[in-house]
Amino acid sequence: MVSRILSRTMLPWTLSVCAVFAGASSMVAAPDSQEYPGQYQYPGQPTKARVWIENRGGGEAVPVSIENAAPGASLGVQIVGTPSVAIAAAKALDVRRLRQPWEYLTVSIDHGENPAGKLDRLGNDGWETTGLQFASGGTSSVVLLKRPK
Repeated sequence: MVSRILSRTMLPWTLSVCAVFAGASSMVAAPDSQEYPGQYQYPGQPTKARVWIENRGGGEAVPVSIENAAPGASLGVQIVGTPSVAIAAAKALDVRRLRQPWEYLTVSIDHGENPAGKLDRLGNDGWETTGLQFASGGTSSVVLLKRPK
């Protein structure tokens, strides 16, 4: 009998506590419309896009990608706390353009042979593949390689 009395009194009490928590959570979940007037007209409406990025050192740089911006549209960027930058006069360096001399090598690869073994050894010696002539009619393929002299 005591359990029936407790269950009869506990059910309304439990429901009222759940209603209070549901109401409180909806007030917390719904942002205050006075912060951004006219911003929240109905649930699910997106908020105004605002981003704050604070870098405290060179290792904390955050890359930013701006998508779906209209071509020619101006985007406002505010940079706070930038240090003054002084660029020293550059020293002039004498520079001449030289053509890079190359040496070339041709390698024959027989039909059905795996070329990775030959090309791997030659690649370790500094050779690069620059051209390829495929085999026709069961003959061997020719690979043209080059490296700087």
